[in-house]
Amino acid sequence: RVTIGETPGPSTLKDLAPFIDTAAQIVRSSTGEVTLDYGKGLLRLTADKAQGAIGNLESGGTIRLPAADIESGHDLASILLVPLDDQPLATSARLLLQVMTEEKPTGFEAESDSDATFRIRSIGVDPWLFRSPGGTVTLKRPDADRLSITALDLNGYPAGEASAGPIIRLKPDTAYYLIQTQP
Repeated sequence: RVTIGETPGPSTLKDLAPFIDTAAQIVRSSTGEVTLDYGKGLLRLTADKAQGAIGNLESGGTIRLPAADIESGHDLASILLVPLDDQPLATSARLLLQVMTEEKPTGFEAESDSDATFRIRSIGVDPWLFRSPGGTVTLKRPDADRLSITALDLNGYPAGEASAGPIIRLKPDTAYYLIQTQP
């Protein structure tokens, strides 16, 4: 805990041993809402208002979260589900699913400098390119089959007709999905 002010507050150092499992290569937050499996290179987030997975999603197989199951063959990606109405994911009327993969600018070049390092030859230019997303997200709410799912373009505008849940098949050119209860 950090407090910034005129007078310093008391500081304490908590025993971190209960949160680190070196044999399993897992580190957990004190609330249990964040889990880093550094052996697999996978971080899971399971808070009431944000859930997802970041890192080597392929290594996680089916990533089971309270609000959704994620399946992706990507070795580097981020899939995150958040509410747009400040409600828990389980009851929110409007959700945003964000999907991102590796990205780099057009013309980026790197060469091997040694066995373990690379030298950047060109930082590239706009536009930025990203690896096409893929996989599925299966929503687990009781009303998941009645939720409306709309793919959005990179500016947040609808990019096609809405479909019904609970399964979202990630499109290769879509980074955002609006998920909402049907009126």
